Amino acid sequence: MPETVLEKTEGRVSYHDSVEEMLVRIRDDGLSSVFSRWDEQEKIRCKFCLQGLSCQLCTNGPCRINEQKGPEKGVCGIGPDAMAMRNLLMRNIMGAATYAHHAYEAFRTLKETGKGNTMFQITDTKKLKWMCELTGINTNQDVNQMAVCLAEFLDREMKISLMNIV
Repeated sequence: MPETVLEKTEGRVSYHDSVEEMLVRIRDDGLSSVFSRWDEQEKIRCKFCLQGLSCQLCTNGPCRINEQKGPEKGVCGIGPDAMAMRNLLMRNIMGAATYAHHAYEAFRTLKETGKGNTMFQITDTKKLKWMCELTGINTNQDVNQMAVCLAEFLDREMKISLMNIV
């Protein structure tokens, strides 16, 4: 699959051909995507946030700060810089939590596949050995046992990392 960067993007949603191919497949399968649902949502999108910075974290809100024609602080006293930073932080935390969940599911699936408890099989043994070498896991063992060891290692490392954040 070539990764061509195009000069002209009219009629496309992405520079990458792979994304365009995926969207055609989704459409042909009768499914929708973020791109096909955008116009429909745009027609009914709430204009509240478009009129200024907004915060919807507590029951005193939603608050909106608009430097030209509105209050300078939210009900709680938060200013625009802190409001923007808090909103960005909350979205990042939610995204990180989602990706952490996906990672845990991948680790669990890898481990159970190594144990023979899924319909999957380890097919890219070269990549598995490479990952095991990078993490210090013995590569002189059965492929399935390597998969279990790698999954356990990654799960443990992620839990340690998350504990250090909190």
